Amino acid sequence: MIININKIKLVSSILLVGLSITSKAQSSPENQGLSEPPQIDFEILIADEVLSIQNVFIRPIKTMNKFSVFNMLTYAQFYENKGLVLIGSTTLNYECIKNLNISGEISTNSIDGLRPTLGLNYTYIKKEMLFIIAPRFDLIDNKNFEAFLMYEYKPNLSDKINLYTRIQSLYNHNIKHDLHDRSYINLRLGLSFYSTSIGLGTNLDSFGPQKIKKESYGLFAKFLI
Repeated sequence: MIININKIKLVSSILLVGLSITSKAQSSPENQGLSEPPQIDFEILIADEVLSIQNVFIRPIKTMNKFSVFNMLTYAQFYENKGLVLIGSTTLNYECIKNLNISGEISTNSIDGLRPTLGLNYTYIKKEMLFIIAPRFDLIDNKNFEAFLMYEYKPNLSDKINLYTRIQSLYNHNIKHDLHDRSYINLRLGLSFYSTSIGLGTNLDSFGPQKIKKESYGLFAKFLI
């Protein structure tokens, strides 16, 4: 996989600006019309083939009760070929019926840069469970189709300890050329103590039309910050 260093620098700069804006918004939500600042779900996976970092938050907009914001940023650095994968997305959701949203999104990655997209997502959140499924289409260029799924299950084992499990997957297809572009399945199994989860993790990645496989196994730690 060929990495465009200049594009990575540009994308990284954009993401850093975005994170800075988000941080300022969180410090004064009453000025932004947003609800109380959300907890950011920050995770690091140290594996045999890759170092992976991901943060996620979901945030309702206080003055517009049908709207919410979903943000996810994923960074993966492969050791062997020094390949870098950077994926970020900020999604504005409008709830048309309970838990089902129409979504507009600005996504970015280390290969294609910024892309506007349109899609749907179904989000179900409970104390012990989180479920998100989100298909979308690019509005420009190759008009990729992408489907994202995240499922967390966190049942109580005791007053202070929860089991933590997660399945997270993505499939991206180039419609113009009818080719596989990117897909992955990430699995986590561990224990949660208050706002920290630790355990075993695996990332199963597939790249390009040839579906080049990269499998990574290691330890993860996840924090609510």
